[in-house]
Amino acid sequence: MAWRAVRRLPLVVLVQTPRSTIDVRMRQVRDGTLLGGALVLTLLAGLTALAVRSLRGHERLRADLRHAQGTLDTQEAFTGRLFEVSPVPMVVQDLSGRVVRVNHAWSEFFGRDADTLTGQDGRSEEHTSELQSQSTISYAV
Repeated sequence: MAWRAVRRLPLVVLVQTPRSTIDVRMRQVRDGTLLGGALVLTLLAGLTALAVRSLRGHERLRADLRHAQGTLDTQEAFTGRLFEVSPVPMVVQDLSGRVVRVNHAWSEFFGRDADTLTGQDGRSEEHTSELQSQSTISYAV
C-alpha cells in the first residue's frame, strides 16, 4: 500500500499483488532459509566431529606420553643402579669434558669422594697423569 499527500488531503493509491506471487516468494524464502539452516547444521556437525576426533587423539597421545615417561623412568632407575653397583670404574663427562657423574668403583679407584670429582675438568693434567699412574691396562699401538 502506498500513499501520497496532495495538498492537505492524503491521496491513497492501492497496489495489489496477487496472492499466488506472494505465496511463491514466501516458499522461495522458506526453502532458502531451510537450505541455509541445513548447511549450517551440517557444517557445525562436521566441525564438532573434527573437534571430538582431535580431542581423542590428544588424549591418546597424552596416555602414550605418560606410558613412555613411566618406561623411561624405570629404565633410568635401572641404568642408574647398574652404574652405581658396577665393579668397573665409570665416569660420565659432558661435551666440555667436565665430570658429571662417577660411580663408587671410580671413587675407590682414585681414592676420592664422588662429590669432589663432580664438576671438575676430567681432561686436566692432574687427572690424566693420575689415571696413567694407577692404570693396570696397557694398550699396544
